Amino acid sequence: MSDAARTLRRPVSAAQLGVWVAQQLDPDSPLYNCGAYLEIGGPVDTGVLGEAVRRAVEETEALRSYFTEDTDPADAPERAEDPRLWQLVVPAEPTSLHVRDLRDAVDPEAAAHRWMNAEMQIPFDLGRGPLSDQTLLLLADDRSFYFHRYHHAVLDAFGQSVYAARVAALYTALLTGTEPPASGFTTLDRVVAEETGYPGSRRHARDRAHWLDLFEEMPDPVALAGRSAGSTHRSLRRIQTLPTTLADRLTALSDRLRAQWPAVAIAATAVLYHRMTGRTDLTFSMPLAGRTSRTSLATPSAMVNVLPIRVTATPETTFTELVASVSRSLADVIRHQRFRGEELVRELGLSGGRQARLGPTLNVVAYVDELRFGDTPAIPHPLSTGPVNDLKINFYGTAASGRGIRVEFDADPDLYDEREITAHQQRLMRVLEWVVGQPDRRIGDVELLSAVERERVLVGWNGESRGVRGVSLPVLFGEQVARTPDAVAVVCGGREVSYGELEAWSNRVARWLVGQGVGPESFVGVVLPRSVELVVALLGVVKAGGAYVPVDPGYPAERKAHILTDARPVLVIDDVAALAAADEYADTPVEDVPKLSHPAYVIYTSGSTGRPKGVVVEHRSVGAYLERACEVYPDASGTAVLHSSVAFDLTVTALYTPLVSGGRVVVGELDERAGDVGRPSFMKVTPSHLGLLEALPEEVSPSGTLITGGEALVGEALASWRAAHPDVVVVNAYGPTEATVNCTDFRIEPGTAVAAGPVPIGRPFWNTRAYVLDAWLRPVPPGAVGELYVAGVVLARGYLGRADLTAERFTADPYGPAGARMYRTGDLARWNADGQLVYVGRVDDQVKVR
Repeated sequence: MSDAARTLRRPVSAAQLGVWVAQQLDPDSPLYNCGAYLEIGGPVDTGVLGEAVRRAVEETEALRSYFTEDTDPADAPERAEDPRLWQLVVPAEPTSLHVRDLRDAVDPEAAAHRWMNAEMQIPFDLGRGPLSDQTLLLLADDRSFYFHRYHHAVLDAFGQSVYAARVAALYTALLTGTEPPASGFTTLDRVVAEETGYPGSRRHARDRAHWLDLFEEMPDPVALAGRSAGSTHRSLRRIQTLPTTLADRLTALSDRLRAQWPAVAIAATAVLYHRMTGRTDLTFSMPLAGRTSRTSLATPSAMVNVLPIRVTATPETTFTELVASVSRSLADVIRHQRFRGEELVRELGLSGGRQARLGPTLNVVAYVDELRFGDTPAIPHPLSTGPVNDLKINFYGTAASGRGIRVEFDADPDLYDEREITAHQQRLMRVLEWVVGQPDRRIGDVELLSAVERERVLVGWNGESRGVRGVSLPVLFGEQVARTPDAVAVVCGGREVSYGELEAWSNRVARWLVGQGVGPESFVGVVLPRSVELVVALLGVVKAGGAYVPVDPGYPAERKAHILTDARPVLVIDDVAALAAADEYADTPVEDVPKLSHPAYVIYTSGSTGRPKGVVVEHRSVGAYLERACEVYPDASGTAVLHSSVAFDLTVTALYTPLVSGGRVVVGELDERAGDVGRPSFMKVTPSHLGLLEALPEEVSPSGTLITGGEALVGEALASWRAAHPDVVVVNAYGPTEATVNCTDFRIEPGTAVAAGPVPIGRPFWNTRAYVLDAWLRPVPPGAVGELYVAGVVLARGYLGRADLTAERFTADPYGPAGARMYRTGDLARWNADGQLVYVGRVDDQVKVR
C-alpha cells in the first residue's frame, strides 16, 4: 500500500484552528514554535532511545500530521464548495531521532543551548510535514539533552509532557527487554470529537454568559513593563528554584488555608502586580489543558485553551482573604473552561493583536511527572510554549514532589532586560517569604524593596547636594551685564537692546515701580504681548523687589479677571506706553532688594484640575535653578528664541537662562522669521511644537540644545526631527509650576538613538529630591508605579491665598532633613532600571494609586 493510500484525514480542534489562522498572518515566523528538552543525568543507549522514539511517533498521530485546506470527498453535496481545514496523518519516518555529539566542544552545555536556540528560530511549513523534530544532544558520556521541537498547531505543552512520558516508558521497557505497556493513545478524530456538540449547546450559552458578564467592563491590561508590545517568539528566561524551607512553608500555608497550591501561587503573583502597579483590578491569562475526557487527557495533541482569571486586590485585603477569593475565581475558570479563549477575544473585541489585553500569562503546573530513562532520572526544561505577550510566569512542581518548586519568568526582551527580570523575580520571592509568615496581615504592608533598592531610590538616584551661592535673579543678571555690557541682549521686530541698555531701562522701571508702592511681597500684573517692553517690565518688577504676575493678553476676559482679582496686584502694566513714565527716573539699581525669601513671580496654573491657582515662587528657587541652567545649558550663551507666553513657566528657561549667560534672546513667534538674526543655538519647546519645528526651515531649528517640557514626550514624536538633527543635545525636562520650572531632566546626547515609547524625565537636579511613593508615602521599587513627590530647593512657597491647599499639597518630607517639605505632584511615575524617572500619567486619569 502506498503512503498516499495510508494517509489519514482528521478534523482539527478549535485550538489548532486558532493557531493555524494566526500563523497564516505571518507564515515565515517562528512565533508558534514550541520546544523542551529533558536533561538526562546518566548514560543513554542511543539505539534503544531511537527505537523508543520511532515507536512513540508511530503511536502519536499528532507528530505525523500536517495541514491542508480543502473539501472532504465524504462531505454532503451542499458543502462540496466549502473548504475546511484538515490535518493529514502520514506514516512514521523510519528514523525519528537525530543524534548530535557535542562532547568535544569547549563548553558542551553552552553549545547545546546555542544549537537549540537556533533550531527554535527555524519556522515550520504547516502545509508540509513533519511539524516536529527530536534530537539527542550528547554532552558527556553520562549526560545528554533530549530535545523536542514542535509546532503549536500539532502539540501543546500538556500533550508534549504526555508524549515525553511515553518515550521514557518505551525506553525503559526496551532497555530491560520487557514488553512496553499499551500507550492508551487514541486517534485524533476521537480526541477532537469531544468538542463536537459544544458550540451552540446550553452549556456553551451558560459559559458564554459567565465570561461576558465577568468582563462587561474590560479592565486595562496590567504590566510590569509600564508599556506594551506585540507577541514575540523570543524570550528572556530566568529560572529560580524556591529554597526547600520556603517551599515546605508554602505547602503548609496551603494546607492551613485549605487551598490548592495554584490558588496560593496566583494570589502571591497578584500581590506582586498590585504592589508594583497600584492596580486593584488584575487579569491574568491562564493556560488550561482544554481536555475534559480520559481519551483526550491520555493522547498527545493540541487542545490547550487560554482563559483569563480576574483578581481583585486592595491594600486592605489580607493574604488569607485574597487566597479565598482567588480560589473561588479559579473554580469558576475551571467550571467554564470549555469556552474557547479565541472566542472570548472576539466577543470582547480584542482581536487584531490585542489579545494581550487579557493580561500576562500565569501558569501553575502543580504536578510534574517524574520521568526516568531506565534508572536515570530526567529533568524537564521547557524552552518555549508559544508566543510571549509581555511576561509569562510559570510555577512548576510542589514541595511534595521532591524536586521543589521552580519559578520561571519568560519575558519579552523588547520590554524587559536581564536586570529587570531578576529584580521582579526577587520581589516575587520576597512576597512569598512575607505571606508565609503573616498571611493574616493586609497585602498593602508587603515590603517589596530590598535594603539596597531602598537606599538607591531615596538617595542614590536623587540629586546630589551641592553648595550654591544663593543669589537672586537681579544679581545674576547684573553680573552678566558687567561682563558683556555692549552685547545684544534682546532682539524683537528689528529692534536690538544691549545688556547695558536693558539694565539701565529696567532700573528706571524698577524705581518708578517703587514709587507706585511696589516692594517685597507685593505683586504687579503684567499683561503685555511679547516685546522688548515685556522683558523690561519683568526685570523691572523683580528689581523693585516685587513679584510679577504674568497674564497672556490673549486669555479670555474671564480668566484674566480671575487672575488679577485673585492676585490683588499693586498695579497692572497692560500697555507698553505706561513704561514711559519711568523715563524721568535714575538708571541706577534699587538698593537692597530683593532677598532670597521674597517672591519673584506668581504663575497661575491652567485650571485643568480645578480653578486656576497662583503659585508663588521665591528668588531662592529661581536663582538656584538659573545657576544650574547656566552650567548645564552652555548653548544658552548663543541665541535663544522666546516664542511662548510668559504666563507659562516654560519661558523662565528660554528668557532668563540666556540673559544670565550672555546670550541673545529673540522675542517673537516660532515661524520662518525666528532665524532671521541667526540660527538659534538654544530653544525650549513643548512636544506639541515638534511637528511645527520640523516643518520650518532648517535655520529655525536649534543647533546646540533643544529642551522639551510641559507635556509627556514619546520617542516616536521626537524621532523624525531627531533623525535630521542627530548632533543636537535633546533634554526632556519635567517639573510642575510648583517646582520652579523643572526639577528633573533627561539628556539625549548627540548620536544617541531615541527609543520608542515614553522618553524618561530623568533624574532630579542638584539639591533636589524626587520620590515615587505609594498611598502610605512608602517608596515603591524600581519599575513600580507610584505618585511622584518632589522636595528640595526647587519647591515654590505655596499657593497664593490658599493656605489650606498649600498645607494639603506641600507636606512634611519624611526622608529629608528636619523641617523639609515635599510637593505632591499628582503625577504617576516609575523609576526604570537605569535610575531614570518615567512619567506614566495623572493620578486623576487612572486608577487611584494605593
